[in-house]
Amino acid sequence: MSEPIYAGVELGGTKCVAILARGPGEIVERQVIPTTSPEETLGAIERQLLKWHAAHGFASLGIASFG
Repeated sequence: MSEPIYAGVELGGTKCVAILARGPGEIVERQVIPTTSPEETLGAIERQLLKWHAAHGFASLGIASFG
């Protein structure tokens, strides 16, 4: 049986990084999204997460926001 997949999002001032991984040593996918308007940026993150969830599913989502 394979390890569970987890999603993560880091929100930054110039870019946001979304990641799908089984752990630190096994990244499944990584997507960099430029930070623009809140609607555009959060919409792009949502679309990416929904795409990953439909394709792979994931056990949980972590969000990091600094500043």
